[in-house]
Amino acid sequence: MTSSSGLHIESVEQKLQRLIGILYKIRYKLPNWCLRNIYFAFIHPNILYGLEVYGNTYVSYLNKLTTLNNEILHILQKKGRCCNDCLYRQYDTLPPCQLFNYQVLRFVHKKVLPSSNDIS
Repeated sequence: MTSSSGLHIESVEQKLQRLIGILYKIRYKLPNWCLRNIYFAFIHPNILYGLEVYGNTYVSYLNKLTTLNNEILHILQKKGRCCNDCLYRQYDTLPPCQLFNYQVLRFVHKKVLPSSNDIS
């Protein structure tokens, strides 16, 4: 990956890789609600930052990030082999590719209907 989006994705992947060992160690020491809060405090923002820009890159660039996010969700939810959709549903979030689509649609919605209430 030599493009700027590729470099950003690699940077995000490195940040998330560093957290995996820590997450393995704490997953049985903290309650589930706390692990969910950790995901949305440390992992989710890293994926979201700049997603509108780098999310429109090649799918192959996003595959490793998606796989890493799946692994983190498996660790935090203490699940063995299960479908990834279940992991995302449990935390009420989306895989990076779908999260990109959601963020872009949300941005367009804000610009088209600026007076309406903000959707979460």
